[in-house]
Parts: sequence; C-alpha cells; structure tokens
Amino acid sequence: MRRTREESAGTRRALIAAATLEFAERGYQGASLRSICAAAHVTTGALYFLFAGKGELFERAVGPTFDQVELSLRAHYRRERARLRDGQLRDLPEDEDLAAGLDIYDICARRPQVVDAVLANREHPYVRGRLSVLTQMASEQACLTLGEDALKNTSMHGMDGHAIEWLAQLQIDSVLGILSEHLSRQEFMTRLSTVVRFLRGGAIAVVMGEDLTDLLTCAVM
Repeated sequence: MRRTREESAGTRRALIAAATLEFAERGYQGASLRSICAAAHVTTGALYFLFAGKGELFERAVGPTFDQVELSLRAHYRRERARLRDGQLRDLPEDEDLAAGLDIYDICARRPQVVDAVLANREHPYVRGRLSVLTQMASEQACLTLGEDALKNTSMHGMDGHAIEWLAQLQIDSVLGILSEHLSRQEFMTRLSTVVRFLRGGAIAVVMGEDLTDLLTCAVM
C-alpha cells in the first residue's frame, strides 16, 4: 500500500527525532540505524525509502538548526554594520551582540538534542563544514569592522588576518562552550555578557592601541 504524504512526513519526523538522540548519545560512528528505526517504530525499509542512509539522516537532523543560526547571524551582522561608524568603535553598544546571542540560544533551546548531537560530532565532516561557514562569516565581519583595510584611514591600527581568524574562532568556540552547559536563559545571558565584554575589550585594545588592563578592569566592574 502506498504511503500518504502525511504518513511519510510523520515517519520522517519520527526518524529524525530518533536519529538526533542516537547521534547525541552514541556519536555518528556508534549510531545504529536499526536502533533508530526501533525508537521511531518504523522499518529499515521505510528509512531507506525516505533517506539515502545514515549520512543524509545526520544532515537532516542537525542541518535545519545550523540554517537558522546562520540566518540569525547574517541578520545580526547586517544590523551591526549599519550601526558602526568610523571612529565610534568603542561606542558601539553591546546590546546587539547580546541580542544576537540570545536569538541563537532560543534557536538551540528548542532543540537541545541537536546541540548535543553537534557537540558529540564536531569532527564529522558535515559539522566541521557548517561550523567553518559560521567562523568564516565571523571572520569576514571582523575584516569589515576591525581589519587593516577597514581602518586604514583612521587613527586605529586594524587587525591582521591571523588575529581576525583567531578572534572569529574564539567567538564560535565560546558560544558553543556556553551552549554545551544547557543553562537557563538568564544564566546564558550572564555568561554571554562576560564573554562579549572580554572579546570586545580585547579587540578594541588591539585596534586602538590601548592598554588591555584598563579595559578589562572596566569590563568586570
């Protein structure tokens, strides 16, 4: 008997939900398609009717969350560029960074198992690729706002490519680290605020050639 569209959609959702838990608990290599099918109460035949195999199932499990995070970051970077003016880097408020972080928290809080699946499989090629895209986005944003070319006509120094790549990677790793703790929204906000202040303070100190000690003292007061 042919499956109806509604039945196929329901089976697809059940398989993705079961697979997300399996990938989070056992990792990609240890995940069993038989276990996934058993948890979803479907046959392996139904799985292969809807998915090419474990690889596609993994991508469907974590991909939509990456898509939403990427869209959120792109919107954040557009707003940030619109607010930034030469010579006003130090006056750029933290609220936009914090709002972007909370948006990412809300996306991930709706799918905590996806976060666990991503963290348990950071070396998987698909996850590495998607994290690389986010890091590249952060790097390009830093180039536009903090890079040598962006600040060449100002009194500021501008960060070179190596410093920008390091800063971008640190941003992504910091947010992943906080998300891994499954904190409440308020706890996440408190932790994120500290991270944002230290990252911003360090970046501002570099481009403005200031003593980081004074900036860090202000950040923790």
